[in-house]
Amino acid sequence: MQACGVTNNDCRKVYNVVDDFFYKQTKDGRQKTKEESQKSDKKILLHVSCFDERAKNVKGLLRAAKQLADKRQDWQLVLVGTGGDYKDVRAFADSLQLPKGLLRWTGELTPRQVSDEFDKAQVFILPSNYENAPVVLSESLAKGVPVISTRVGGIPEMIDDRCGILVTPGNDDELAEAMEYMLEHHTDYDSDLIRQIGQQYSYATVGNMLKQIYESVRL
Repeated sequence: MQACGVTNNDCRKVYNVVDDFFYKQTKDGRQKTKEESQKSDKKILLHVSCFDERAKNVKGLLRAAKQLADKRQDWQLVLVGTGGDYKDVRAFADSLQLPKGLLRWTGELTPRQVSDEFDKAQVFILPSNYENAPVVLSESLAKGVPVISTRVGGIPEMIDDRCGILVTPGNDDELAEAMEYMLEHHTDYDSDLIRQIGQQYSYATVGNMLKQIYESVRL
């Protein structure tokens, strides 16, 4: 979002905030190392959404997953959430007949449970057809998890090559290629740097930005 001064044309970005617990470390008090991540049997690809198919394009993600499954199966796609198109998306997933165990459906989770899912993930994927500035991307950055998303809305302002890959919306082939690339190269991304980028969405940072704006327009 942008906030504009009353007495001038000064406009500043004010970001949506991320809950403080997304900035905390994993349950055992530390982040997983690259070596531990590489030793995992299955790399976790995480998706979190409201399952509004027109916007979130979950079926496109599943089609890309089907392409990827035909090449390799050293991963699991975890789909978090529910919504109006959830049953339809589940039925579509069944029709694709992906190998057993490649998809895990959690249903709706609490924010803290979502944070726990980020702790397990190597990559976060949001293949939306349209967006504004998704909070879930900010949460991924706060967790230090690299992102695959689309060049729509405010997403290109949030994600650059330091923290992820942007693909063309609606392009299943490009999405599948990005997913395969991330399986091989997710450890090339600097988790500490991604978390530093994510600090701009903390309560402290956003609160300070709002304070400065209010003080600048105070009569």
